[in-house]
Amino acid sequence: MSLFSFEDFDKLIFFMNCLEIVKDIFEIIGTIATVSIAILVYFAQKQRDSFDKNLQKPVLDFIRVKNKNWVLMNIGKGPALFVRFIEKDPSGTWRTPIIGYSIPSEMVLDISQETSTAQALAAVYKDLAGKNYMVYCVDDTCKVIEEANWNSEQRELNRRIHDNPRSSQNLLLMNYEMS
Repeated sequence: MSLFSFEDFDKLIFFMNCLEIVKDIFEIIGTIATVSIAILVYFAQKQRDSFDKNLQKPVLDFIRVKNKNWVLMNIGKGPALFVRFIEKDPSGTWRTPIIGYSIPSEMVLDISQETSTAQALAAVYKDLAGKNYMVYCVDDTCKVIEEANWNSEQRELNRRIHDNPRSSQNLLLMNYEMS
């Protein structure tokens, strides 16, 4: 008389095969979970990097202050580099563009002596990554536009701003509180 019959042995083999299948299923679930977590971490990191870049983005704004004078204020968090601006006079003619200073975050460039009769104002500048921006202001309404979104008129204005700009001794860089 034996302890196990062939029937018991078949049941034992069947049970071991079932355990092997369950083990394979758990390995597949573990692999899927690991890949899913890796994908989630990738997209979370990508979103964080995008957020960090926007924290360093300069945003220039033309502001009309006392006596209807104009200043160019950096309301963003990063420095605005290679600033150049231009004004449109009341006759609708763009004047000679002016080379401005780089404007650190929360600083103001007083351009009032160069823009006394402006009908419209525009400025171009770069961020630390070399990305180009334009701020365009008409009737006290300003819009910041990234280079990738410039239309043909804005591209032509950018060309005009970079074409033979002049220096000015009448610009003053000052703290935000002074405006």
